[in-house]
Amino acid sequence: MVKNEQTSERVASLASKILGMENPRIITDAFWKEIQAVAGSALTQAPDKPKTLAQLYAEQSYKNQLIEEEKRLKNNRFLQNYFNTKI
Repeated sequence: MVKNEQTSERVASLASKILGMENPRIITDAFWKEIQAVAGSALTQAPDKPKTLAQLYAEQSYKNQLIEEEKRLKNNRFLQNYFNTKI
């Protein structure tokens, strides 16, 4: 097997459709399970889709919120210790 082998977009799309289908009943259940296993294998080798600008922005916004919350909690802990009171 070649290192860093990736499934094409077309094959990944077809594999996704196959996994979403029910057994068409013209083939045996055992053979259908094998077909689904091959489709699943193809999907695991498909490259990740690049993130959109909106997804990147949302991710960064969420990280910034976590940072600000951590700063607020740190300041509250400092003030509680300094004044020995709860805020």
